[in-house]
Parts: sequence; C-alpha cells; structure tokens
Amino acid sequence: ARSCKDMQTDAAPAGDNTYDEDGEKLGAFLQDYTEEDEVGNPLRKYMKVLEQVANREARRVDIELDDVAEHMGEEMAEKVRRNTLRYKEIIACAIDNVLPAPTAAAADRDVFDVLMEERTRA
Repeated sequence: ARSCKDMQTDAAPAGDNTYDEDGEKLGAFLQDYTEEDEVGNPLRKYMKVLEQVANREARRVDIELDDVAEHMGEEMAEKVRRNTLRYKEIIACAIDNVLPAPTAAAADRDVFDVLMEERTRA
C-alpha cells in the first residue's frame, strides 16, 4: 500500500500542488463542518464520526457531496465527483491527518490497531 506521502508526490504533474492543497482543504472541511443537532446546537458532523472510528465504534466514514459543495463550493464537489478514485485516496490521507486520538480504551488490541498505528506513522 502506498503512503500518503507517496501518493502526493506522484499524484500531480511536477510543480502542481493541486492535490496537496485539496487534501489540506478537505482535512479542514472534516474538522470544521458543522450541522445542527436535534435541538439546534452545532455539531461537528465529521469529527464525531472520526472519533467513532478512533474509538473503534465505526470503521467507515461516509462524506456527503452536498456537504462538500455547501462548505467548499460546487467546484470541489465536482472534482471529487469526476475523479472519485483519486479523491478517495486524498480524503483517506486527510482523514489520517485529522483523526483524533481514541477517547475510549479498546477492549483488546488486534490487527486493526497495529495497522492504524502504522498508517498514522507513515
């Protein structure tokens, strides 16, 4: 498997930092995107999901293109739509970069824990 650094260096033509910049913007989106909960309080939607992933309560992060369009503009949503495979990798790296530390202790350490530790070191 390629690391985020490997993916970034061969992702775009020399001198083109578009993918790196988009990765940083998507990381900020994941950290900053808020919506209102049932009683109208702001909720950091994707950071809540990432906390669940860190705590091993979830293993998948679903990102809605409507949220991307709302927060980052239709142009970014269209980039993701047109180049989904590349942006899947970029978003995975953005998630690795902003994934919070677990707030709950895992029951037993397993292969998943080892893989996640290695991903965050890369």
